[in-house]
Amino acid sequence: MQSTLRKIQDDLANAGWRIKQISHAPDGKPVVVGFENWAGYVAVISIIGFPIGCGMAIYLKEHHQNPFPGIYIAIASWAVCLGALAIKNKLLKKNWIFIEAKCVDREIRKVASSEGATWASRILCEFDHAGSLIQCTPTVHWSTFRSESAAEQFLSSRIDPSGGCTLKVNPKNIKEANLSDRRMK
Repeated sequence: MQSTLRKIQDDLANAGWRIKQISHAPDGKPVVVGFENWAGYVAVISIIGFPIGCGMAIYLKEHHQNPFPGIYIAIASWAVCLGALAIKNKLLKKNWIFIEAKCVDREIRKVASSEGATWASRILCEFDHAGSLIQCTPTVHWSTFRSESAAEQFLSSRIDPSGGCTLKVNPKNIKEANLSDRRMK
């Protein structure tokens, strides 16, 4: 069952891409987002308030009362969830290390989105770690770009012409990495 889920995840992640994603999850195990710290639990608990607030707003409106308390609860719980996720990721990556790497391949492609077409990028990097050559496909950016030139400009700002780049890497799972701004080291 786990290997089937992982295959589905890999197929979805690689659909349409020439550069295939190198997963940081162990072979045959699905990629999961866990509760690595307290903020992950806060995010899950707070998101429960969203349907409660929506339901409360509907109930109040149906009974000819002011629906805004329910709307406030829904919006506040959504905001707390997003804030907690940002904190969770910041805490999670607090101990990550910077590593100099070489970008050996890059790909930018048009992807469909709710706003129409946007542009996403994927890079293949390699670096030496403890005497072994490690290849990874780091996360490039948290969102897509409005144009191909914007995506190319972003990559050019972080990867020098010879392919040199800086990755922020999880020391506990060396294939889990983010492309970093070279000035942030």
